[in-house]
Amino acid sequence: MSSSQPPLKIAVDSGHADTPVWNAKERRQWVATLFLGSMVVFAARTIMPLCAVTVANEFGWDKTDMGLVLGCFFWGYPVFQIVGGYLSDRIGGELVMYRAAAVWSVVTIATPHIAYMYPSKQATVYSMAFLRFLLGLAQGVHYPSLTSLITSKVETGKKAVTLTTVFAAGQAGTVLTGSVGSIILHRFHWSTIFYFFGSLGLIWAIVVRIFSKHSRRKKLVTIPSSSRKDKDDLKKTGGDSYLHGFPIGILCSKAPFWGLFIAHICTGYYFFILLNWIPTYFTEVYPGHKGWVFNVAPWLVAIPSSILSGYLSGQLVKAGCAPGKARKIVFSLCSFGMVSSLVLVSFTTGYNTALVLMVIAAGSQAFANGALPVNIQDIAPKHAGAVFGVLNTVGALQGFIGSYAAGYILHYSESWATVFCSTAAIAFFGWTMFTCFASGKPIL
Repeated sequence: MSSSQPPLKIAVDSGHADTPVWNAKERRQWVATLFLGSMVVFAARTIMPLCAVTVANEFGWDKTDMGLVLGCFFWGYPVFQIVGGYLSDRIGGELVMYRAAAVWSVVTIATPHIAYMYPSKQATVYSMAFLRFLLGLAQGVHYPSLTSLITSKVETGKKAVTLTTVFAAGQAGTVLTGSVGSIILHRFHWSTIFYFFGSLGLIWAIVVRIFSKHSRRKKLVTIPSSSRKDKDDLKKTGGDSYLHGFPIGILCSKAPFWGLFIAHICTGYYFFILLNWIPTYFTEVYPGHKGWVFNVAPWLVAIPSSILSGYLSGQLVKAGCAPGKARKIVFSLCSFGMVSSLVLVSFTTGYNTALVLMVIAAGSQAFANGALPVNIQDIAPKHAGAVFGVLNTVGALQGFIGSYAAGYILHYSESWATVFCSTAAIAFFGWTMFTCFASGKPIL
């Protein structure tokens, strides 16, 4: 007589893989919803870079303190990347996203209150750094969830342009902070910006909760017993795929993954340098110019650049170009712009020239969306969320390293050229690795 227990069956929300792809109307609705949400995500994370100089002056911070506070976001950001992507691949990215949004919105609203709780400079630095860590912790699941959702719910021919359109919201969020945030900062206290964008985040979380509730259904998930018969039955019904682990070992043994991995890290490092230090660069090197111009113009151009990169990537494949080759062409265009612009801005002395070069730099970096995130779907179509989580787990650390390293260099050498030229060299290395090892064929 067998002593094994009968299998347990529980009802849970169905994962997004269990429902059909979105039709045209659903795709437009979700793209608009995800675009707006990603805008607010980036708006919330770029509040501190925008306010850094004002806050530093109020609390007596130096460049090292600023680098620490700005960079701590990226210590929290990697923690739940893989977990968020894995859960999204299983239960649906929208469920993961709105819960996380509620958390980071509350953290954003609470930030100004915490800043004034401590009388000493160091206590304020550490408390603000901890809140940046919590913000990163909660926001870390957003893009793995987003990638998983789009990969699962969008038809193959529309994936590239859909992904790059939604990813363009990151730059749009930076524009939102740079424009609306700059106006709020000019007319009100810096804390008002945190309240404004934190409230928008809470509203978006509620909307997605309501929106997703109507598009989901219940399903039975079988938890196997130790019985061989139960395990065989589970495999026959497909339940094993729901419980199967993420094949990280296989992934790490493939050269195309490492080419993508290194390119993602290098491009992320470049992006975070621009995101965190453009406001400080223009404020210090070219004082007296309007903040909303240099805070908005680079990221405003980056929005159509991101969308165009997805369109170009898709058109190249449609014209008969192999997916891997198409991604390399797009990334080569991106890398040329990234490297040349930062090298040139290192030696310019005019405000207008510097602004144009920074616009090219931000636009070129956004062009990578038509290559790197899309390539994740090429090589791991069934595990896109988890793979994106793996890449961003390490890639996000570059945000901390880059932010702190830039602050350190500026504190001791006051050399913006050193910061920009070293960043350009890292971007060139990423291009080299991607063009040598990347592929457009599935490896998982």
